Amino acid sequence: LGAEVTITYAQGHSDAKNVLDDIKSYSDIDIQAIPLNVTSALEIEAIDLDYDILCYFASPKISPTKGEFEQDLFDNFYVFYCKSFERIARRFSDCGGKKIYWPSTIFLEENNKDFSEYIAAKKVGENICKNLASETTLKVFFQRLDKISTDQTLSLISIPMLDAVSVAIDIAKLLDEGNQK
Repeated sequence: LGAEVTITYAQGHSDAKNVLDDIKSYSDIDIQAIPLNVTSALEIEAIDLDYDILCYFASPKISPTKGEFEQDLFDNFYVFYCKSFERIARRFSDCGGKKIYWPSTIFLEENNKDFSEYIAAKKVGENICKNLASETTLKVFFQRLDKISTDQTLSLISIPMLDAVSVAIDIAKLLDEGNQK
């Protein structure tokens, strides 16, 4: 849609380069990849956030758990989906950012007991999105998405999942209002 694009990655420089090469093979857009550990306050403070739109897809590995609520697992999800996200979003707002996209999950509606730590963190994250929308000039979009076919959801068992490209196109259309970078 004519955007200048920057992707970030915490690890996997060669994977990020492969993503860039793949995107460039379909388009002549200006795109770059830069390292960013979203759990590092120092890296968040150092990153250039001079963009109009921020799509926040940072995530640790998501896997089901059985039994009692695992506080350490929740804490890890909380750092990614809440604490780091809010820190980046507020910096992004201070830098003049306009729109944020933050993916939530339909698991909140299903209340799947095997993902209680993940669900709890995503619920807090949705509240952070609402607070950001009311406390800043940001337009914050968060959608409860179904499982998407990604490297995190690879399985030997075939289960229905959303197509990642179709989801990405829908998100881009949602965020497209004029020329943003």
